[in-house]
Amino acid sequence: MDRSAEKLLKDIRKYAKAEAAYERSRLRLVEKEARSLGQTEASVQKELKAFGVDVKSLLKETAVEERELQKVHKRLMALVLPPLFPGDLVLELPRDPNVFDVKPPAIDGFGRRGFSDADCGFNLPLGETNLFVSRKGSGWGIQATAGQPGVSTLVFQFTPPRAGNVLVDVFVDLKGQFSLSAHDHWYTSTRADIDLKVSSRLFQHYWEFGPSSVIINEHRTDSSNAARIDRMERLSYSSSFSANDTVLFFVEVELNVNAHSSHARADVDFKTGAERRIKVPLIRVRYF
Repeated sequence: MDRSAEKLLKDIRKYAKAEAAYERSRLRLVEKEARSLGQTEASVQKELKAFGVDVKSLLKETAVEERELQKVHKRLMALVLPPLFPGDLVLELPRDPNVFDVKPPAIDGFGRRGFSDADCGFNLPLGETNLFVSRKGSGWGIQATAGQPGVSTLVFQFTPPRAGNVLVDVFVDLKGQFSLSAHDHWYTSTRADIDLKVSSRLFQHYWEFGPSSVIINEHRTDSSNAARIDRMERLSYSSSFSANDTVLFFVEVELNVNAHSSHARADVDFKTGAERRIKVPLIRVRYF
């Protein structure tokens, strides 16, 4: 790896720390402003009592339904999954002087925004990130504040043997499952959300941004859903390389999971067992 690539990785880690500090400050400020504006559960419950509403009964109802919701959600996550799709995925090509394959290990991995490095569960030798996120709302959701999505990034390197125009194919293998449940009421602000997308970009002297692909886009206020993810994504884009200068490929997994109020729950599992993971088995570079 050349000095330019090493410096970039160091600068990105510094940026990630500053970004995390900003997010902590933002959430504290949002919560403080909500309290000053009376947007708290205590304030809402006080107003309801003033109108003669039996708040104690509503709180008991919330507790009962929360327990039942957790049972339902647990059953959804415990569904017996079908076997993996049959057949071996063949990514190998006959030898071609214009094609170069970049395979694991990844040279680095780091978490950003809502994820620390530990949250990402990196297995760099296999080119994997292993994510498990569980969100359980609390109260009536009046004070719920959505945090930033977590971003898990795997980094691969390539040294071009010659200059030229290239087509880059990034393969991302996703195997996991998700479940989310929400049951809204007239006195709550309830929702459950899961958004997952993968994207790629590269750096050699300047940034070249590739495409992104949406994997999960689920938003519920009064229903439940659960599903398995078993798919291979190919992210394709073109660039121009100079010879012998390091190219860094960044593969990013962005995951946002939120649950507002005790009547909401959301789980995403790309970690439990050997069959659940997000892996980059291959990045193919083709000169044209």
